[in-house]
Amino acid sequence: MSERERSQLSDHLQRLYGSNKKSPSPLHVSLCNFSPQNPIYSTCTSKHHGFLNYVFDFHPLPLLKVFDVSQIVYLTPDSPNVLQSLDSDRVYVLGGLVDLSVRKNETVEFANSHAIETASLPILKYMHKDTSQSRHSFKRILSVNQVFDILLKFHETHCWTTALSHGMPKRHGYLPIEAAPSQSSPNESVASLAPDRRRLCMLPALSLLNASCFYSELLWNAIQYLPYQDRYHLYYLWKCQVYSTDPLLILKKAEVTDRIKYLMKRLTKDTVKSIGRHIAKLAFSNPLVTFDHIIQQLQKYDNLNAPMADVLKLFSQLSVDVMIYTLVEELSNPAKDKINQATASLSPWLNSLAVFIGLICKKYVFDTSGLLQYIANQLKAERNFDLVILKELLSKMTGVTVFEDITNDELFALGGGELLKSEAAYQGQVRACQKSSKRLKDTMVELSIAFPICMLLSNHRNSVVFKEGLEGHLKLIGSLYDQSQDCLVQMLEFLDLSHSLDEMASLPSFDTLLANYGLSPDAAFSLSRIKFQRQINLKFEEMKQEERAKTEDGKLADRIVVKKYKEAVDAVMETVMTSSLPVLQSDPCTSLLFDHVTPQFYFTFWSLSLYDIRVPIDVYDKEVTKLNAQKSQIDSNTTWSEGKRSKEKDKVSAMVDKLKEEQQRQLDHVTRVMFRLKSESKHWFPQKTAKSECILRMQQFCLYQRCLFSASDAVFCALFIKIIHSLQAVNFSTILCFDRVFSDLIYNVASFTENEASRYGRFLYSMWEIILKWHSDKANYDKECSNYPGFFMTIRKDVGSVANKSETILEYENFRHVCYKWQFKVARDLIQCLESGDYIQTRNTVILLTRMLPFFPKVTHLAAAIEKRVDKVRLEEKDARPDLSSLCMGYVVKMKTQKGKLLLEEQFHDKTDRAKKQEKMKQNEATIKKEKEKAATTPTAKTTPSTTAAAASQLLSNGSSSSSSSAHNNSKRALNENGTGVTTATTSSSSSSDKTITTTTAATDKSSSSTASDSKKRKVDKEKSDDVSTKQDSKHLSARASSSRSVSREKSTTESPARKRKHDEKKAAEANESARKSKRKTTKEEA
Repeated sequence: MSERERSQLSDHLQRLYGSNKKSPSPLHVSLCNFSPQNPIYSTCTSKHHGFLNYVFDFHPLPLLKVFDVSQIVYLTPDSPNVLQSLDSDRVYVLGGLVDLSVRKNETVEFANSHAIETASLPILKYMHKDTSQSRHSFKRILSVNQVFDILLKFHETHCWTTALSHGMPKRHGYLPIEAAPSQSSPNESVASLAPDRRRLCMLPALSLLNASCFYSELLWNAIQYLPYQDRYHLYYLWKCQVYSTDPLLILKKAEVTDRIKYLMKRLTKDTVKSIGRHIAKLAFSNPLVTFDHIIQQLQKYDNLNAPMADVLKLFSQLSVDVMIYTLVEELSNPAKDKINQATASLSPWLNSLAVFIGLICKKYVFDTSGLLQYIANQLKAERNFDLVILKELLSKMTGVTVFEDITNDELFALGGGELLKSEAAYQGQVRACQKSSKRLKDTMVELSIAFPICMLLSNHRNSVVFKEGLEGHLKLIGSLYDQSQDCLVQMLEFLDLSHSLDEMASLPSFDTLLANYGLSPDAAFSLSRIKFQRQINLKFEEMKQEERAKTEDGKLADRIVVKKYKEAVDAVMETVMTSSLPVLQSDPCTSLLFDHVTPQFYFTFWSLSLYDIRVPIDVYDKEVTKLNAQKSQIDSNTTWSEGKRSKEKDKVSAMVDKLKEEQQRQLDHVTRVMFRLKSESKHWFPQKTAKSECILRMQQFCLYQRCLFSASDAVFCALFIKIIHSLQAVNFSTILCFDRVFSDLIYNVASFTENEASRYGRFLYSMWEIILKWHSDKANYDKECSNYPGFFMTIRKDVGSVANKSETILEYENFRHVCYKWQFKVARDLIQCLESGDYIQTRNTVILLTRMLPFFPKVTHLAAAIEKRVDKVRLEEKDARPDLSSLCMGYVVKMKTQKGKLLLEEQFHDKTDRAKKQEKMKQNEATIKKEKEKAATTPTAKTTPSTTAAAASQLLSNGSSSSSSSAHNNSKRALNENGTGVTTATTSSSSSSDKTITTTTAATDKSSSSTASDSKKRKVDKEKSDDVSTKQDSKHLSARASSSRSVSREKSTTESPARKRKHDEKKAAEANESARKSKRKTTKEEA
């Protein structure tokens, strides 16, 4: 059994003990095989203090050595024998299994192998399936405490109908035979048996009685088993019909209204007890009138939320149920405007009610079915303003929150185990909300709305832009999109923490989510990933048990464990790939992906999470250090008794041990995942496709979609790129991937919402962190980059030749030039966004800059230019857009703290080496240009094929083409002096199959663009941009040019004389035509 299963079993035993303790005729309970060597022993004693003091008979020996076989009756749902009664001379065995690990006929096979008698509960004999509802599972597999409760109730009442009705969960869908719906009207509800009597007598009569909690509770006992729809219908008739027609109730309503107004004016935090009693007294008899006014006050004054939540503990169950109805009625009022048109945000009254609902749902136990169903109905109607209520419910009841402003330690803690998530990421809120979280899960399971809400959230976030229309404010639409996305991430995290594999069974398959429900791949993978991981773990455990059975000592070697994990992954994911691949290939967009990336890579990328690829060792160590400090504080606390100090220290020590065990489990898991990735990496990228196309499709369908989903996914994307590089994946260029990420940043910035900009900033932060680690230390670069295929640069001698090429390693100093180029390009693009004057671009740019600190900007003059422009925006928007001005102020303050860590350009990379190379490139370009002009003006000259001698300077340039160094000087001068980037530069990408770096920038100088020679030069540079190199000198370039010309001459001598003469005549004609055009243009200019 896994740790989670043992933990659940210990909880079941605790509930079993509680039921037996409260019973007037308790049963005798024995725990067999309960020895300190058994992991269940340590789990029970560490999780439940005083467990060994429970009134159990603890036996360290197995079952068959404690009791005689003839006395034992093994209870199992797979047994053909039905249990009729309980015999005091028999021993009834409940197998210590959890629903997660139950396999068909496992307990029956164990009993039969030892000649033990078996029996099953008479569920089908005394219970009837509720066919009026389609959401029930009709399972007969029950937990240990549920079976015990049924046996205990039968022992007390000697009635199987009463016992099964008491112990069977409602979600299983079984009703007693007497209460089963008739065949003539299967959908007839209990509410339709006597509606008039309840409507006209019971509820209205309560309003005329003297305020008494007794009458309110008595009436609640009569109607609490009705479905919430019927109860709410009764409340509606009570409020809208009876209160408005009966004279006595009209008078009573006026009296209660005056009284509640008087009391609400005097309700404060200090008068909760005194005033709260009077409010509760009014709500006992007239809850509808009372809560009508209370909710109106809560909408106006949000400081009443906490006092009113405290008052609620004095109310009856009927009053609380009426309050939920009143809240749903107020939220669904079409006359209420949920949008504040002045600020283009949600109305304050809606936020106030959402906070109040979250407080009371966490604090008190009541039926929230109507509220959750209302939220689901709103989503189905494509209205997501009420998602703020769902967000508060998830935050308060489960402790799962989604904030963009979390620290790096909290972010990496999300990639740890369940315990680390609870303690470090959510600050212990998940542990404190276990009871309320279970209530929410049970309600969602009973209504079967957990997965539908996730699917509705996914579809609605993609359609919010179109549903709101172009007239909607762009900031509001982005806020609604972020709200839908945050709620979806919250729901997924809640499902991951609370739902077992059996509870995930109702989730549709991955291909069904894509084809039938229209989910986008990112949402479908995020929802199915939880199920994939549980299926893989279950399959892995089964394979390990099979292997252990083959060994004598039951131990497995590490290589066998890793191999079995790989087989378990293949068994689960192969089925998913086979069923969903046709659906993905039928999409015109996604079908382009699999021409350049294999399906195996695509499913591997999306099926993994941050937990699978990185162990947050630093976060684990910090939590252990924090707990050890707590132990020291406990020792120094003299106000506590010795027993209390010892008890608290034991709790802290147990927490430390659990964290260390969890860390070791994750280390082992990551080791197995890395072995899997290493074996798969050879087949991720087909060698027949161009590296540039592989990178482009991977970014389009993998990186950009996932890094915007959540903050942890953004970090995952950056780390996965590093893993691909470290695994030396075939046909993957790391340097090209980084270059793609830092190119064309303007278009991405303009399309982000606020939260997406924050997540993309985290992605760029992680990318910069990887790059600058290599940049700062040559030893790291040589260890992690040299001789790696991702840093090989391809140089071709002929443009049209595939075989005539060579690969060189990007040297360390050249890599530093490339890093400066990326810093320059990103600075230029972001400065251009800051100058745009557009609110969205400016806001997203400042968010990106804030997230990328301290790794960008790293160069002094780039930082000064950016800081100057941000400060200018701060002053300009101080009055018009205060929120934007405050963002800029925050960045300026943070930037000042980083100034001591900035580097001069000379420190960041060797400028002298780069200047020499650029000068040599210019000389070679001039030589090639003269030769081409001479060949063009000479009719009989032999042609020289296109070469790529100047292509090596593309990557080493500072964001501009080496053929236009003046453009680079102008852009650098602009960044140093004016704080603005070069906006006349354009970026072009080549589609050559062996291209390594595709970005090149050509300056658009108006004074030189009119000449024919510059036109030829741009044409030649465009042809050169297909091949890139990072290390070339003038001698090497001249040799390549000479070699190219000699190859061309040898080729021309083999051609036939007629073809050669025809070719020379065509070239001569072209040269003469070019000369005539140039002469006409010169004459025109002189005129």
